[in-house]
Order: sequence, then structure tokens, then C-alpha cells
Amino acid sequence: MAQMSWNRFTRILGIGVIAVFAGSAFTPVWNLAARRLSPAAEIASADAIVVLAAGMGGESTLGEESLRRTFEGMRLYQRGLAPLIVFSGSGAEAEVRARLARDIGIPANAILLERNANTTREESTRIAGLLHPRRAIHILLVTESLHMLRAKRVFEGAGFQVSPAPSDRYPAEVFTPEDRIWLMTRVLQESAALIYYRLSGYI
Repeated sequence: MAQMSWNRFTRILGIGVIAVFAGSAFTPVWNLAARRLSPAAEIASADAIVVLAAGMGGESTLGEESLRRTFEGMRLYQRGLAPLIVFSGSGAEAEVRARLARDIGIPANAILLERNANTTREESTRIAGLLHPRRAIHILLVTESLHMLRAKRVFEGAGFQVSPAPSDRYPAEVFTPEDRIWLMTRVLQESAALIYYRLSGYI
């Protein structure tokens, strides 16, 4: 009897896992969930553009997401939307980003660096220390769309008026089964991070 119950349980569990996997890979359920984590872009003139860290791809090479955020920040600056651009990134990331910006003609005196933050919360407090003395309160915040909700709330808690400027459009552009599984993973990761930040009183 116990063996029959166990077999039935494992069969039901297996069917459930397959159903969840199929739903995740072949339906837009995680695209819809991702939109809840992705505030709409609000591109407007601001006091500064803040480009959050994303990590290095190698010893002196930006990772794909870091490069995407860097280009988006530089594009916004070149549109004349803010007089300052802040690049965050521990290790060499901020420096590599600043070098790219200078190479395309962004003046060195328009670039600020935050080299020591390791979390989004640390970025918000350290960047507040850079910008608040300059009376820069309204920022265009550049980060991954799935990270934007948490980042926006953290920076608002640090005294900023935040206009989201996402570096991607993942919720609208992810369609393949493989990419939807990746999207599911990122949504779950970011949802867990949001819960942690709320429980810790960061947002």
C-alpha cells in the first residue's frame, strides 16, 4: 500500500514538473511576470545618468550586460539628457566604462565613478554621496529591466527622483523556449532579492 502511494506521488510529481517546464518554455507566463518587475522607461531630462554595475567579462573586458548598460548610458548622455554620467563597478569595471565614454568624446569632467559598491544598496548610498553635494537629485537610472524595480526603489530610498532607463526589453523580446527558461530563472532570482530587501528594510 505504501509502495503504491509512493509510486502515485512520484508519478504526479513528474507530471507536475513536466507541466511547469512546458508552461515556462512554451507560454508567455514568465514574460508577463517579468513585466511586473520592469517599470516602463521614463526618458526625460535629468540631473545625472547613473549606470549600475553588471560585472566584467574578463580581466579588462566588460561583460555583455555591463557593455549594454554602458552604451545605453552613453547614448542618453549624447542626447543631452543630463550633464553628468556616473559609472558604477568594482574592480576595473568603472574605469573601463569611463575609458569607453572618453573615447567617444564624453568630457572627463562629466564622468563620475563609483568603484567600491558591491550591492545595489551600496551603489545607492555611495552614489548619493557623489551626487547630492552637486544637487543632482533627478537621475536617469540605467540597469537591466528585471533589476529595475528593486533598483528604482532603493535609489528612491536614498533620496533620488528616479526615471527608469532600462538597458534592454527582455519581457517583450524573449520568445524561444531556452530564453524563456532563462527568463524564469531571472524573475525568480529578482523576486527573491526583492523579498530580501523588503525584509531587511532596504526598500
